[in-house]
Formats: sequence, C-alpha cells, structure tokens
Amino acid sequence: NKCRKFESTFIGSNQNNINYINPCYQNESFINFDISNKIGYNLDIIAEHKNKVYYFKNVEIIKIKEDVNKYYQIITDKDGQVFNRRTEFRLSLNYNGTINFPNSQVWHNCIVKDISCHGIGVYVSNSDCIKNENLVLSENDIVKIEFQIGYIDNKSKREIFNSYKLSMQIKRIIQREQDSLVGGVIINAKDIDKLIAEEQRKRAKIN
Repeated sequence: NKCRKFESTFIGSNQNNINYINPCYQNESFINFDISNKIGYNLDIIAEHKNKVYYFKNVEIIKIKEDVNKYYQIITDKDGQVFNRRTEFRLSLNYNGTINFPNSQVWHNCIVKDISCHGIGVYVSNSDCIKNENLVLSENDIVKIEFQIGYIDNKSKREIFNSYKLSMQIKRIIQREQDSLVGGVIINAKDIDKLIAEEQRKRAKIN
C-alpha cells in the first residue's frame, strides 16, 4: 500500500482534447510512468483549476521526447470528478487511528473524524504536528492513515476488527488550541465505499 507523489504543471490540450503536462524528474532522469507490465499499480492525477480540485483515476501517462522537448501525454477514459468534500456525504467516525507524516518512519496517534468516498478528516495533536512553533505538515503533502473498526460477530459473539489503510493528499489544515484538523483527498484506499455503506446499515438498524 505504497504511494508516490510527483508534481507537474499543465501545458495544454490539442484539438482532440488530449492533455499534456510538463516532465517529472528523479535523480535528474525523465521518469517513465509506464505500468502496463506491472500488477497492482495504478496512476491517479489530482489537478487544481480555478480553485477547484479534479480527481482523475486510473489514467495512462505516456512519456514523449522530441528533440529537446520532453512532456507527458495524459490518456483517460473518464472526465475528472470535481472533489468538494463540503458537499459530499460524510460519515462521522471519531475512531482512534494512526498517521504517518512525509519522510518519516514514525506513526502518530490521531482521531479519524469523518470519511467520504473521496475524502477524510483527522485530528492530530499539535505536539506531534508542530515543531519549534512551525507546522510540519503542508497542503499537498501526502500522509498515510490507518484505523480499525470493530463489530460483534453474530455467530461467535466476539468483537472482530476490520483494518483500513489509505493515503491522503492534504487540502486544508485548521489549527486549534490543542490539535489540528487535517483534511484532504483519499488517493489510495480499498473498500471505503463498502465501509461507508456498512456503517450506515448498522446505524440504521440500531436506530
């Protein structure tokens, strides 16, 4: 469940509405994003335009080099989804979890406030995310989040826990007195839609 982030800028589109972006480099090498022969990999693009965030899932990124010009061609069979976490249904959780900051091996405690199919919000203690009076997290940082949800098995009557792991690209940080609310786009996760549906079903049954 690993996630890598690379940043680029938009160049333009041609008459067939095919988009082009500037090259990405690693160790001064022009990165090849060809994953056609790799199992379990996927490429997603999060793009910002006119203060809106668009999410393109499972795209194809073609590396092109013409003389001195280098760029990528973006192939996608679906339009990008406008991500607006304020209007999307959010499931309140308030469960304990852990969060891993960029370029760190340390996991910190957090509280998973709520989740939607495309976004998540967590509370992180200021003692963890503020060092020397400076916030160690920034917008567009990618963090990893893990949490568990328990339920009572009808047959064994024992509590069983389902574990969830995901990556989030931070889109907003709200600092409070004791902690900070960190919210963003889910970019690498499994079964979140099933989690939301199951939790709604259980709560409706209880009520």
